Amino acid sequence: MYGKTHGFIQSGIKDLNDLYIQVSKTQDMSTEIITENPNNWTLEGNRGDDITEYINTYLVGAQINTTTSDELILIPWYNKEATHSLPVSINFLYQTLLDKYFKDKPTIKLYNHPILSDQSSDTMEMVMVTMIITCLLLVPLTVPFIGASYVLFPIHERITNSKLLQLMNGISIHTFWAASYVWDLINHLMASVLLLFLFAIFDSNKVFMGNATSIFGLFILFFAFGLSAIPLAYLFSLRLKLPSTGFAILVVIYLLTGVALSVTVFIVGAIKPNTLEVLSGIASILPVYAMSRGIQKLYKLGSYQAACKQMSREHLERRCKDITPHTSEYYGCCESLCRPKHQCYDELNVFQWDHNGISSELTYLIVTGAVYLLLLWLIEGNWQRIRYMFRKQNGQTPDNNDQVVAINMGTGSVQNPSVQEIEDSDVKTEKLRIDGLVNTHSVNSEALVVRNLTKTFGKVIPIQAVNGLSFGVHPEECFGLLGVNGAGKTTTFRMLTGDET
Repeated sequence: MYGKTHGFIQSGIKDLNDLYIQVSKTQDMSTEIITENPNNWTLEGNRGDDITEYINTYLVGAQINTTTSDELILIPWYNKEATHSLPVSINFLYQTLLDKYFKDKPTIKLYNHPILSDQSSDTMEMVMVTMIITCLLLVPLTVPFIGASYVLFPIHERITNSKLLQLMNGISIHTFWAASYVWDLINHLMASVLLLFLFAIFDSNKVFMGNATSIFGLFILFFAFGLSAIPLAYLFSLRLKLPSTGFAILVVIYLLTGVALSVTVFIVGAIKPNTLEVLSGIASILPVYAMSRGIQKLYKLGSYQAACKQMSREHLERRCKDITPHTSEYYGCCESLCRPKHQCYDELNVFQWDHNGISSELTYLIVTGAVYLLLLWLIEGNWQRIRYMFRKQNGQTPDNNDQVVAINMGTGSVQNPSVQEIEDSDVKTEKLRIDGLVNTHSVNSEALVVRNLTKTFGKVIPIQAVNGLSFGVHPEECFGLLGVNGAGKTTTFRMLTGDET
């Protein structure tokens, strides 16, 4: 039945040993007579070196002992990995006794019909339970720490003015963020390879590592997560003041959105399947959810493929009666039904654009990453320019603003903007010179040209820190600002260096 196997017999009755060996030979089993404890015998030698060979070849054994009253004690040994090993072992013992006590050599014909276990019946149900634990909880709990780590260095560069020094030395804001993005992507590429390696170690059932397409799909999901998570971390870094605070806030946001949204969408989708795609599409703007959703699909497809291989033909024949793709998950295992329509699980491509493929999740990750980069580009490099253009078209530029109110912080009095302030002649001369340079397009002759620099703090009670400042700096010339406290010297320098807008 099981091919060439090995067994043992332990008995103090010599003729029973010989008869047992003869009976076992009829089933192609080589039997060894032992005297020690069977447990010790199984651990001796090199039997345990190859556990797979041991499970498949050492199936049955027997102990025959006698009592003081010459009664026989029969103990059959069996390997539970072999379904029929127990009845075979019992049959060997009984056949040995028949051969000893009956000269006409009667035989016993054995029939065994084991009940189908619940484990094989509920294979697909177990896939869903395991998916909830693995993909809805474990992945969203671990990946956020990788995505949040990309906020640490940008915040550190900003609060230590390292970013400002680079911009002052000629690095454009676009080059600064592009270099940061490329460097973080290289780091994320290495992190993706490490994650893939960890999945390969613990994926004993070959759910993710069953074929090259699934492996590549898992790797692309990890890397695409970085495409979206890195610029999102950059956006958070613009306002947060401490790297540790930024990391903690981003981790909490990722955990709440990753775990909570994944579980919520899963539950709502089970209750109202029609709303699943809508909710999933809205939640996919967050990179953690989109990646978790893609891993769920990979896990589900890989688990179904593995489950189909494990189920017996008899079990599949019962499950494959009168089913459709919408009524049973077993449809993809039934080759007579799914193969003509190319809907079998082993034929499905993980990059399909449907509920079985991850193309939609990859698209979400790439598109949201591009949107986050666009927002970063607008905020850091072009928002003020675009805002100025719109305000200029509507006549709201500082040159035409007659609503500015200057507050004397020493006396608390409010000065009427209609009062003409006395300007020094040097100030007027410099302002006229700068206007002339701008009007004649000769600003390239100067190292630095500032014209009508204005800064107002506050909206309810505006405080004008810098009011229409104009000056120029010649090449290779040093300059400084003199003035009383609160005159706007620091604000001016911060605006010139880009530290204030």
